[in-house]
Amino acid sequence: MKKRIRTLLKLNLKNRAMFSMLTGMLLLTISAAVVSFLTYTNAMKNHYGDLAVNLAKTVAVIVDTDEVKKLTDQVMETYRSQCGEDGSAPDFEAFTAKDWDAYYDAFKPLYDTPEYESLFECMSKVKENNEVLWVYICFMDETTNKAIYIIDADITESACNIGKCDEIEDENLYMMQHNIYDFPAYCTNYEEYGWLCSSAAAIQDDKGNVIANAYVDISMVDVMDTSISFLRNLLILLIIAAIIICWVYSIIIAHTIVDPINQLAAATSDFVSEKKGNAKDGTTQISQLHIQTGDEIETLATSIQKMEKDINFYIKNLTEVTAEKERIGTELRVAAKIQQETMNCILPELPKQKKIDIEAKLFPSKTPGGSFYDVFMIDEDHLGMIVASATGKGVPAALFMIITKGLIRNQLQEFKSLDAVLYQANNKLWKENDSTIFACVWIGILEISTGRLTYCNAGGENPYLMTANSKNHFLQSQEKPLPIAAWENTKYRAGEVMLHPGDVIFMFTSAVTESCNADKEPYGVERLQETLDVNCHEGMKDLINIQYRELKEYMDQVEQNEDLIMLSLRYGETHISDEN
Repeated sequence: MKKRIRTLLKLNLKNRAMFSMLTGMLLLTISAAVVSFLTYTNAMKNHYGDLAVNLAKTVAVIVDTDEVKKLTDQVMETYRSQCGEDGSAPDFEAFTAKDWDAYYDAFKPLYDTPEYESLFECMSKVKENNEVLWVYICFMDETTNKAIYIIDADITESACNIGKCDEIEDENLYMMQHNIYDFPAYCTNYEEYGWLCSSAAAIQDDKGNVIANAYVDISMVDVMDTSISFLRNLLILLIIAAIIICWVYSIIIAHTIVDPINQLAAATSDFVSEKKGNAKDGTTQISQLHIQTGDEIETLATSIQKMEKDINFYIKNLTEVTAEKERIGTELRVAAKIQQETMNCILPELPKQKKIDIEAKLFPSKTPGGSFYDVFMIDEDHLGMIVASATGKGVPAALFMIITKGLIRNQLQEFKSLDAVLYQANNKLWKENDSTIFACVWIGILEISTGRLTYCNAGGENPYLMTANSKNHFLQSQEKPLPIAAWENTKYRAGEVMLHPGDVIFMFTSAVTESCNADKEPYGVERLQETLDVNCHEGMKDLINIQYRELKEYMDQVEQNEDLIMLSLRYGETHISDEN
């Protein structure tokens, strides 16, 4: 099978198009034939069903009801004389050949009655004029649940004798129980009679009493023979039409598709050699293409000619673009290295008399930026902390990060007020900032001996304070503080809070709360607050890892676009991080 498929795929376009057309026409022919056959057969069944109903009603009307009643009474009198004492039907299953002969001999005198001869002549004319299989009259005996044959207008060996009994169909019995004796067309397929479409109509006397039923049987075998003949003729016509369509289609394919594509293939196959200088007068076969089919192939030829011009342009500029791409890649690698080395710091050794659990971590994005943190001892009793995020990416942002970090740290070493530290750092960076980069900075100084935390915010995120008495809140600062290096002479205002044993302060950059999920919904401070409240009793390293895991689960498969920084500190707590 696989070899046949590979052989088919190796055929040229024309042959494949012909194969596809033949396959399509074959499927269409089969589908049309099946649908037509089913439609025709169904129509024929409905037609013959209606014919059976109409003929049964005709027989019921044209026969002499007095003759039918007299003959029916005679047949039923003979039949009941052979039934059981309780009125049950004879046990036909136990009959021997001798019993059957005796049973039918009892009805033989009825064949010579004038009623029989008159009814037989009338029904025979209906049978012959309409070419149906059987026309007969039965009495529906509800007592024994048998349909007893009164007369069969048939002279062949398959004719049913007077007195022959058949079981009443369940559907007909149900209708009789509801006083309905006109039976619509129904199909049966018994071994004795074959595949038949039957219908019956009630024969009524002058008073409207049902005295018997006129039956008409039509052979469905004849119907199917007619349907098969119709199908055979239809297939012949469809195959002839398919052959003619395929022949015309092959000519159209050759002139409108295959030939133009071969021209395109020849022109493009020589493109490389012509570009090496073999083309005369600087022209190529592609530029000389003149395809006017007015369809997608003409559009393709025009696109290939345009593509040739674009390739010439891109070849000319390829070296410059490659060099620029390499420069950008080198810059990103340098920026990542600068950020990695800058953040690869060891947290300071804290005084042993005050057990402080502190942890800081940078989660870098794919493209490095200017986010950074710094934790250092200003003196024996004061711990300095910086969390900052600079705008931009690459080397400029990384260099700005180093300058900002060093400048603020040096100012803090002089132990000036925090608002003055940010004021001076802002002006110095603003004057020397030619790249319009600025930084959102939060700085704090913890007096370890007392727990007094002095802080100042320059466009950064307000840290979240979790207290031992569960009165958790964000440390508020001045309204909308400007980042440093964004505007000259910006003034900042410092704040102060007392930390008590067990209090936890969580510092972070804006990328934590602004990271979005697939629906572009930000993580937000509410989810951050909820996670921190639940896990504030964990160690600081675990707290940061839990918060980062929760954030990544919220983002799902969304890529992290900004660097994330988290710095967490527990004051005066007996549980110390394993790395401290």
